[in-house]
Amino acid sequence: MAISYNYADVDQRHARLLEKIEQEKQRESSFNGMLVAGQSSGDDDDDAVDGNRYKLDELIGKGGMGEVYRAFDRLLSRPLAYKVLSSKLARDPIARDQLLQEARAAAALNHPNIITIHDLGIQDGRAFICMELVEGESYASILKREERLPIAEVMHLIVSACQGLEHAHHRGIVHRDIKPSNILLTKEHRVKILDFGLAQPIQTDDESSGYYGGTPKYIAPEQARGEATDARTDLYSFGAMLFELIAGRAPFIEGNLVQHHLYTPPPPLKSVAPFVSDQLDHLVGRCLAKDPSARFQSAGELLSYAQTARLV
Repeated sequence: MAISYNYADVDQRHARLLEKIEQEKQRESSFNGMLVAGQSSGDDDDDAVDGNRYKLDELIGKGGMGEVYRAFDRLLSRPLAYKVLSSKLARDPIARDQLLQEARAAAALNHPNIITIHDLGIQDGRAFICMELVEGESYASILKREERLPIAEVMHLIVSACQGLEHAHHRGIVHRDIKPSNILLTKEHRVKILDFGLAQPIQTDDESSGYYGGTPKYIAPEQARGEATDARTDLYSFGAMLFELIAGRAPFIEGNLVQHHLYTPPPPLKSVAPFVSDQLDHLVGRCLAKDPSARFQSAGELLSYAQTARLV
């Protein structure tokens, strides 16, 4: 059930996206000026129209950073998702920069397994990004409804997510927050990676900021220590996610989860899911190696192993 995509013009499209990102960087200074000046249209209603272009409809998601609305682009006559900072964080420069970083990181990528960014800006003093509207549900939502994911669905996820991650990593972007709630399964049965709010360029030890971010349930040891992150960091989190989807529970579920990821050997997948094959047990266990050099070195290598082991 291996899936292959052909992207003959991906480099040209990527170059055009990078040009757009550079234009957005130039626009950011004007965005910052708007925030300082506190310019606002004065329309805070949920059905407000952003610059007469975006009409906001129903609220479809809400988190600590802000809200996501189903919206309509009047200029291009298409539905989309409109993500906006909460009013509480509207003037928080760190929150604003994280949202803009998410837009730039995702906009630099052009792949069917990664959410597409259409626009970003400021409205009523609140930063927003517009992205493709995906009809479907997150793997976190699926896991709440089902005890565990069928193995065939796990294989579909491995193929699709690895192709998306390989694309991002090849272009120097590490997601740094791979988890079930950040990967969607569309109604067309396509996997979509989203929420690049913590994404960063691949780092060396000298470039690491010391800030780990991420989600404790899935965090890689080097990220928890505030060290440099690279493709292998995402693969650790992906392994923790696979463990949970297959076994119905995460590798670590009690106590200090970050400390467990740092020092406690994860249980073998077979010990909690005896129905899995030795090959799948090995794949997940290798993703969860504490030492990045002992993991798969790329999403492409992980996928190659899965194909060689006849898992997909």
